[in-house]
Amino acid sequence: MQGLLASSPNRWHRAMRTAAAGTIGAFLALWLGTGAAFWTLITVYILAMPDVGSSLIKVGNRLLGTLAGAALAVVMVTMFPQTPAGAFIFFLIAIGVTLYISHVTPMAAYAFYLCAVTVILVGTSAWYDPANMSDVALLRFTNIAVGVISVWLAWQFVWPVKAQQRLSEGLQERLDRADTRLSGMLDAIDTGSSESLARVSPGQSVLAAHIALLNSAAAESADIDRHRGAWLGAITLVDRFASQVAALEGQLRPADLKGFSSEDRAALRNALEFVRHNWSLAHEALLSRGRIETGRPNAEGHLAALEHLQQSGDIDGDRAALLATLIVLVKHVPQAHDLVQWIATGHEEPSLKVNQDGARTRPSLWAPFRQVDVSALKAAIKATLATGIALVLSAAFDWQDA
Repeated sequence: MQGLLASSPNRWHRAMRTAAAGTIGAFLALWLGTGAAFWTLITVYILAMPDVGSSLIKVGNRLLGTLAGAALAVVMVTMFPQTPAGAFIFFLIAIGVTLYISHVTPMAAYAFYLCAVTVILVGTSAWYDPANMSDVALLRFTNIAVGVISVWLAWQFVWPVKAQQRLSEGLQERLDRADTRLSGMLDAIDTGSSESLARVSPGQSVLAAHIALLNSAAAESADIDRHRGAWLGAITLVDRFASQVAALEGQLRPADLKGFSSEDRAALRNALEFVRHNWSLAHEALLSRGRIETGRPNAEGHLAALEHLQQSGDIDGDRAALLATLIVLVKHVPQAHDLVQWIATGHEEPSLKVNQDGARTRPSLWAPFRQVDVSALKAAIKATLATGIALVLSAAFDWQDA
């Protein structure tokens, strides 16, 4: 609860941006005489995202979804002016298809959802006043467009927060946490005590959130969009490094350390120091998009020592797992160096190999149709049938009242 109520400059700035956008939107809606200023204010509050890029993406989705939904509603009435049954079937198909796509596609899901909502809002007006349906569609789009303009103005000029800044801060936080863990592990090896371990909260993998921020940053900057692959590689490598460091800290226990000889502990310490030193160089250059001035780190000596220790016969399962994790961390060091140089120069080096674990920042629009998602299809069908039943009941009650 304290975290939810805590005050911070970013929260106040976002509140002031939202208030400014709402004020501008209400003024423009009343000045233009749109007649439904509440749609403008609702649009402002929905589009009030934490940064410029996220707002721009949602702005585009809302405009496209509203325009497409209004167009579908107009097409429905135009195609079936004297055939209510045909219009009703078209209405249900349009809602079902757009809702299904909004459930299964990560690309413009909000746009498809808004399309379904707009079809319902504009299309149902045709049952009561078909002649004015186009005016209803134009009115809704005008109010939303006013809200979009208001949000764009406020987010550009009232304490603007860039998604690239939030992404860099998130990566910096993960790397700082990992460095703190490495420092504690080095002290634990030196002292044989676990008192220096677990000084920071475990945290969680935020790979998906960072990829979402990358998409938002790409909407803000053509340069980031052009180097999207390099940024994705950096995000993935940082996530893997931080996760492996957290796993290693959990595996490093005093009882396991006592099972190693002083020479073996020295090998562990040297490998950890190698990881920490080179990652400190890499992460400073990574976030500033500069080059690492030193040469490519040579991990072969540390890998050979750790693998030799791993293959010795007196290593139990826990210590073998610890060594395996440390070996992975050591292997990451040259990859991090290569990635930083790639980002700084814009040219991929032959030695760079970063597995992105299938993470895609630009999914195909046709992906939802290649394989049907049964659960999403059932949800869309249920929502469509519920909408149709509600519309029929509403019309029946209106007919009885008449």
